[in-house]
Amino acid sequence: MPTSKTRSGIATRRRGKLAVLAAATIVSLYYCFQLITPFLPAVVWGVTIAILTRPLVMRLGRSIRQEGRRALIGVFIVGMLIYAPIVSIGYVVTRELTNSAAEWSQSTSLETSLQNLEQHPQLGPAYRQLSENVNLENELRQLVEQIRNIAVRLLSGSLYVVAQSLLTLFLLFFLYRDGARALTAVRQWLPLSNAETNDYFNRVDDTVHATVLGTFVCAALQGLLGGVMFGLLGLPAPVLWGTVMGLLSVIPYAGSFVVWAPVSLGLALTGDWGKAIILATWGTIAIGLIDNLVYPTLVGKRLRQHTFISLVAVIGGVAVFGTTGLVLGPLVMATTFFLLDLWRRRTSHGTAAEDSA
Repeated sequence: MPTSKTRSGIATRRRGKLAVLAAATIVSLYYCFQLITPFLPAVVWGVTIAILTRPLVMRLGRSIRQEGRRALIGVFIVGMLIYAPIVSIGYVVTRELTNSAAEWSQSTSLETSLQNLEQHPQLGPAYRQLSENVNLENELRQLVEQIRNIAVRLLSGSLYVVAQSLLTLFLLFFLYRDGARALTAVRQWLPLSNAETNDYFNRVDDTVHATVLGTFVCAALQGLLGGVMFGLLGLPAPVLWGTVMGLLSVIPYAGSFVVWAPVSLGLALTGDWGKAIILATWGTIAIGLIDNLVYPTLVGKRLRQHTFISLVAVIGGVAVFGTTGLVLGPLVMATTFFLLDLWRRRTSHGTAAEDSA
């Protein structure tokens, strides 16, 4: 029979086994995370799309009872509505980027543009003064070469993007088919009460909707409107610049005006006042309507974070996770604030945190 001292001692066989089990679990989780890391973009985008398209799957469930067939149809619809336009736009953007770089790399085209700039009545003096200190032609050639290298990297990285997209659709099929069982398993593993779990799921859902619908959809609309106007005015590479305007609109406090405002100013300086006024008016109205009408309609009261925190979450997320950080950054920030709020609520009345679980 073990003595009382043995049972209450620090180093017991049972506690040793528990420590080994905990260490083995931590090590296993760490290596599992390392295994998942290469597929993190597919996992994040798959879960994000599943959350956003949940009403679609529920509607399909009313008419299609067979889970596998319903999931397959849902994946096909997502592929047609999301991936097909992205692939098409990506192809056109890469082609326009390559063509623009090739055109500017020609010495005659670049020299002609610089000569026209030097002879401009307003910009000529500034150009000549700048040329005394900077070899502008050489700098522009280096910039064109960098743009060409970016286009080559985009083309070379297309295989990786295709692989991640296929993995996303593959995961999406199982999320559609087994989503309810997956949520039940997550609920069982989370160290939260049922009410706290529901609160956390609601915050994740709100963050995804606010980030993707509020940010991406509005950015896509701004890029579309900007690209269309570039095309109507006969400006070069409208799809490329429309995409750039859309990407800039994702970043808080940036926006499509970073592109269309300098272009409008350039048109005015070259004497093309009609196109300059049209572009400036269109850009101002388009951004005003989307930011003031479309964004509040899509987001509503879902966004629970301060604007500055959202800025840090987006930019920091991209810096840490790449493009996946556009979604993962706000999710990490939302989870952190949820946990801090959880500790505050559990200990607000002077009770131990585990007693409130």
